[in-house]
Amino acid sequence: MTGTPGYIAPEAILGHVDIDRRVDVYALGCVAYFLLTGERVFGAANMMTVLMRHVQEEPMAPSHRTELQIPREVDEFVLACLRKDPKHRPASAEELLQMAVTCKIVDPWDQRAAREWWEGYLPHLATPAKATTPTWDVRARCGPAERVSPWTSGLTTLHDDAMTPNSTS
Repeated sequence: MTGTPGYIAPEAILGHVDIDRRVDVYALGCVAYFLLTGERVFGAANMMTVLMRHVQEEPMAPSHRTELQIPREVDEFVLACLRKDPKHRPASAEELLQMAVTCKIVDPWDQRAAREWWEGYLPHLATPAKATTPTWDVRARCGPAERVSPWTSGLTTLHDDAMTPNSTS
């Protein structure tokens, strides 16, 4: 099995052979869920329990896990991506786009709202790194600068538990 337990589709967990791009739709639903709520779709103390919850449990709507106003259409979009049966998920990026454009926006998201959300939910990521904060050399992880994406080419410090700390800052 290949994947991150908090974002892996049920059919990948179960080892189905007919896996297609809808595993990515499921992962997108997991990412959207986290971005909306600050929590993973399914949490647990161990990896096996997380995996089993992805296979067996229906996720709670994002609007029920946050005090933020999330429009019904956004809940429906995320939950459509998280359907257990891949045949019932959106099948393509075009279908996802069509669903996304129908979503209503409650309040515009601006820098002030973003800062308040990060400070309230993930304060350790909302503040600048200190001299004692572990850092990671993106070049060491991704290879030479020409192989580093434009999104990361200027980064020297990342806060990411999945990366291995560099011995030097």
